[in-house]
Amino acid sequence: MLRRENLRRKARPNLRVVILLLQVPAMNRTIERLRAEFIEMPGLRLTAKQVQRLCGVEETLCQAVLDALVDARFLCLEDGIYGRTSDAAARQSKAQKAQLRSRSHRAAAVS
Repeated sequence: MLRRENLRRKARPNLRVVILLLQVPAMNRTIERLRAEFIEMPGLRLTAKQVQRLCGVEETLCQAVLDALVDARFLCLEDGIYGRTSDAAARQSKAQKAQLRSRSHRAAAVS
């Protein structure tokens, strides 16, 4: 048989779930703000601490927002720095072109 104390405990909502639900509007605002910042400034790269200061949010909310944007493939994470996924693809493309140019220059110099 269940005791009254156990019934009361089971009826209470999980405090973490309640806190997360209360943070949903703040999380949505922060996601939109961060997306706007990265769209407005192509090439922007920030650490989690910098994002936290920029948006003025606490660490756990900041990390949840960054995780959501990485999961949505809007941001990518390289060496602890967040940047737009499209910017990272452009950087990789430029790096590959630069490697091809240097190889062709070396090959021309050897010939």
